Amino acid sequence: MRGDDGPMANALPLGAQWRGATINVQVSPALVCIAAVVLIVCLRLNSHGAALLTSLGDTDDATRLVQLGAFLEHGRWWDLRLERIGAPDPVISHWSRLVDLGLAVIFKGASLVLDPARAELAMRIVWPSLVLLGLLLLTARDAERDGGALACVLVAAMVVMSSSALYQFRPGRIDHHNVQILCGVGGILLLARSIVAPATGWWAGALIGLGLTVGLEAATLLGPALVVAILTGLGRRHGLEGQMRAVVAMAAVLAIGVLISIAPQRLGVMACDAVALNLVALVGFGAAGVVGAALAAQRLEGRTLLVTQLAWLGGCGITGLVVYGLLEPRCLAGPFGQVAAETWPVWLSRVTEGQPIGYLFSLSVGSALGFVLLSILGIAARAWLALQERATSGESDRLLRQMLLLAVQTLAFVAACWQVKMLPYAAWLALPALAVAIARLPGTGALSPTVVRLAALLLVLETTLATFAGGAAAMVAKPDKSAVPPVRTSCSETQTISALAALPPGLVLGDINLGPYVVALTPHRVVMAPYHRLDRSIVEGHALLAGEPQAVEARLRKLGVDYVVACRTPESAGLPGGVSAADKAGTLKSAVAAGTGASYLTPIPLPSAPTLSVYRVLPPKE
Repeated sequence: MRGDDGPMANALPLGAQWRGATINVQVSPALVCIAAVVLIVCLRLNSHGAALLTSLGDTDDATRLVQLGAFLEHGRWWDLRLERIGAPDPVISHWSRLVDLGLAVIFKGASLVLDPARAELAMRIVWPSLVLLGLLLLTARDAERDGGALACVLVAAMVVMSSSALYQFRPGRIDHHNVQILCGVGGILLLARSIVAPATGWWAGALIGLGLTVGLEAATLLGPALVVAILTGLGRRHGLEGQMRAVVAMAAVLAIGVLISIAPQRLGVMACDAVALNLVALVGFGAAGVVGAALAAQRLEGRTLLVTQLAWLGGCGITGLVVYGLLEPRCLAGPFGQVAAETWPVWLSRVTEGQPIGYLFSLSVGSALGFVLLSILGIAARAWLALQERATSGESDRLLRQMLLLAVQTLAFVAACWQVKMLPYAAWLALPALAVAIARLPGTGALSPTVVRLAALLLVLETTLATFAGGAAAMVAKPDKSAVPPVRTSCSETQTISALAALPPGLVLGDINLGPYVVALTPHRVVMAPYHRLDRSIVEGHALLAGEPQAVEARLRKLGVDYVVACRTPESAGLPGGVSAADKAGTLKSAVAAGTGASYLTPIPLPSAPTLSVYRVLPPKE
């Protein structure tokens, strides 16, 4: 096993035996990772590159372009109001400016040699590639320390063939999820490493704090991971040195994150869905408890030490929760504690990323089983590594590190089964465990270690697992003739939505998922978009679309709607929850989609957007 202070860029010997001959090749982990990312980008552009020109990606990618465009236009760092999203009041985004800053730097740099359209396209390709490279470097470095240069190469190979790991890193993905995955997974790996190299805790805490500043989606995994890491160090003289550094760094970065994310006059406004003073207070008290527990280990021992540490942790933790609840009681219900309850049945419960893994099985049994098998094999590989560590080093810090990673991998898999947005975290944590385990496999009497390891690699690739699992499932499963496949329409494609730009600017009422594209590609405003801070607008917009056309006329006019837009094919078919109430017969949305409209609506023909049905709201009759 290599030491913990070897530089990443050093060339490492990769030895292989083939028919009795030993071949030694110098491998640079950094170059391996760069080559893997270049290959991934080339493969993706070759297969899906045209989509970058025909679509802005998903709704979050489109909204990120809107937020970035507003920032580049007015340059106001703390002004996160998106004036054209939401009615009657615009939304105040909870997305971090830090991602906007990274995108702006790339866009401005590309603009020096490219026109704005090409500079934007370059930014959409380069940004997720750089984030992917950062995560791959961290992951490969962690595997290399345990399994040598071969493990580094194996990690890169498995990432190339893992759709679960790469989903949030595809070209065009300028949303914040990939940054959070980088910080979350990298922070977890460094946190585990801090058990054997305490100084690493500073970097672990800084990454975790940065990730939480960008967004809180990974908190459901990072919180338990930190708790487990702290528990592993209780009762031991130097058991909390790395963890103490991690939580102190995390608290410091979160405090800085509040100062750079929130305008001074709004520091007193508490939020449940983004970094704010209430979260800093919670983490700060927690950090104080860990510091107290770590200092107690310098002067106490035995049962007295354990009791004292538990008292520090329990007292500070409870105090932090009380302060957190007092500052904003609704946040005790979770990140959506400030969202109107009426939003859940009409939209929030139907958001894809919040669905359990069963939703993935309804889309593709093979892909879902491929991820499940990859995660389970990764957990089994980590358990095997822990057993190896116990056999060679006994009850050591290195064993505790493996046990912590085993626990966190299991937590990540459970979290992914609960909400599919956690799926990439589980995949990325599984890959280094598999790489190290394969790198340590011995040969057999008839097969050299190289052949055994190559065979193992081919068997555990996610594409292999998905292919065989999907084929096996297809042979034994009975076809479900009642199942409704997800609808794929061109309603949100750039050319289609851009046709609306020819109309005089106005307020558009349409499906919630069309909102971001309309704002990004036209001068119009929209009533709603898929963001929980627009809860009141979403409830009202859904009520209008789901209402009987004549019955909602007065509310439509009161809101100031100028256009009603609908996709001719219901967008919600095949999505979680099936067809929504607005898509049913007799509603305003179904009438517009069918082309029947209402007495106060007049159709607007758009030959360049055949999949859209657009109606203008006529002036009221005098």
